[in-house]
Amino acid sequence: MEMLLRSIFAALLGSPRANVVAAGQGVKWLAENAIAIIDANDEVRGPPLGDPNKVARFRAAVVRCGELYGQRSRLIHGTWVEGLPDGRPGLSVVRSKWRQPWPSAEKVKPDEIEKLAEDLATAQEELLAASIEVNGILA
Repeated sequence: MEMLLRSIFAALLGSPRANVVAAGQGVKWLAENAIAIIDANDEVRGPPLGDPNKVARFRAAVVRCGELYGQRSRLIHGTWVEGLPDGRPGLSVVRSKWRQPWPSAEKVKPDEIEKLAEDLATAQEELLAASIEVNGILA
């Protein structure tokens, strides 16, 4: 997904140096900046992206990937602990929040992890399909 979003961002930017800008950027940054370019494209008379319905689908796919990847990051980078926040048995992910003094715990079910993996795969497929339908992104 990161590689696909890097390619999309670079195509939207349209510069020979776009890959340099995109290198090392995370999904959140790539998605946010791709959306900013999509939203400003017509206003600044950028090259037309095509049919507004296809552009809306493309934009929604970028947003969806960014959201799902954020969920994935919480699971991957959080600390897994045995026990729920209320003390019952189960699995939790403990993570710190920016500028918060104490970490927070959230309950995680194994089937939710599998669903997230499926959703990520589907979102990436939808993003690829939507990228092909708009002008100047992927051929």
